[in-house]
Amino acid sequence: MFSLSKRVTLRDVAEAVNLSPTSVSIVLSGRPNQISPESRARILAAAERLGYSGSAKANRPEGQRALCVSVILPDIYNSFFSNIAGGVDAYLTPLGHRMELMYSDNSSQREMGYLERIARERTDGLIIATTMRVASGFYEKAFERAGVPVVIADRVFPTLNHSSVSYNHKKGAYLATEHLIRLGHRRIACLSGNLREDAPQDPRYAGYRWAFEEAGLEAPPDGFFPGDYRVESGYEAADAIVGGGFTALFSCNDMMAYGFYKRVRELGKAIPEDISVVGYDDLFFSNLIDPPLSSVSQSPMNIGMEAARRLVCEILEPQTVRQTVYFEPNFVARASVRPAPDQSF
Repeated sequence: MFSLSKRVTLRDVAEAVNLSPTSVSIVLSGRPNQISPESRARILAAAERLGYSGSAKANRPEGQRALCVSVILPDIYNSFFSNIAGGVDAYLTPLGHRMELMYSDNSSQREMGYLERIARERTDGLIIATTMRVASGFYEKAFERAGVPVVIADRVFPTLNHSSVSYNHKKGAYLATEHLIRLGHRRIACLSGNLREDAPQDPRYAGYRWAFEEAGLEAPPDGFFPGDYRVESGYEAADAIVGGGFTALFSCNDMMAYGFYKRVRELGKAIPEDISVVGYDDLFFSNLIDPPLSSVSQSPMNIGMEAARRLVCEILEPQTVRQTVYFEPNFVARASVRPAPDQSF
């Protein structure tokens, strides 16, 4: 227990997280480093918790002003995006910088208004998880008008000259679908977060198809179902999926899977006895629902922290090379999946 009268030192923070004072100093100074996002998160959280005096204004290099970073997210009610904001804040606050959070409610029009406001007010930089998952000329022009460094979170637009931080969603979707295929499922539906015309550019749909190709199988031609990553679209798609003779569902996020769960029960069916379900994101509640949801695990805190770290580097050092940073996902198997009913083991 640290006394309120004692000045907390770098060594105190280092001992709290069981890391070297050098690593702690590098992270708290905001300098570019190769320290893992998990270790950075522990260091920043400990510095804040212990009240390290160097974790705010005193921690910035002499003469460096506090930065204001704008963050635009499409859905703060989805804990995935609120945790991205948490990661941004966990990185910025100990350095004495601040975050201005904007919520577009999945409205491209509202998002456009925020981007125009940023262009007028000229904050120091922007982190954005765009409403559109497909690159368009709109973003290229909007980011150019903003006139500040931009880091794109949880999206990757190779045609745009801006850094991106995301997980390898194609691999994550492959892991989820491959797990179902190994259990004998062939009639696997894919509940996407996109319309059919946008599906070819969706890495999660690409990963779903990749798993079939690797297994030497053909994905069900009627297996694509559009959604919008919200609970309601999972609920609304359930009747067609259950009635379509599918033995399993790959939902491109956990929120849609929650809606699917609700409607399946209303239809008098059971998971996984009547249909197996796999989600994506591994949100906190996915291990609490009944049955616990198998899901692809990723850390939105890591995305937020890395996006903030890259943005601060690009603000302070404009010559910094723009990069796309990918984290690798993991598949977490739980009780929402069982072998296909016509498969013997």
